[in-house]
Amino acid sequence: MLAEQFFLQGRFKLETIPHEMRMSHWVYAPRLTDTQSGQVLLDLVGQCWDCQSAIERDNTLCLTLDGYPDRANWLELAFFPETGRVQLKAGNINAKALMAQAFHPHELTGYLDTLRVNLLR
Repeated sequence: MLAEQFFLQGRFKLETIPHEMRMSHWVYAPRLTDTQSGQVLLDLVGQCWDCQSAIERDNTLCLTLDGYPDRANWLELAFFPETGRVQLKAGNINAKALMAQAFHPHELTGYLDTLRVNLLR
């Protein structure tokens, strides 16, 4: 994945910042910025979420994240620029209560922290 990419006609800038979780175990953490407002919508630098893919789908930006160290635990985040909301889909994670919600980007990090703590138990 490129270190910096732009999506939805330049509306979103995605940076993936590598950091070492353990010796030779690298995670590429996403930082997503709304270029129109300059607001950072998502910043997971230094955390355990690894950005696996980023694609545009029906005027949304979809990010797929894996939770380190168990990469079978993945999430898809869909950012909707018209509403300013984010939806979450989860694979192999019991997050059904979250999947039904659309929430604001500033609430996202707290949800991801809660999911990660539950995964590590």
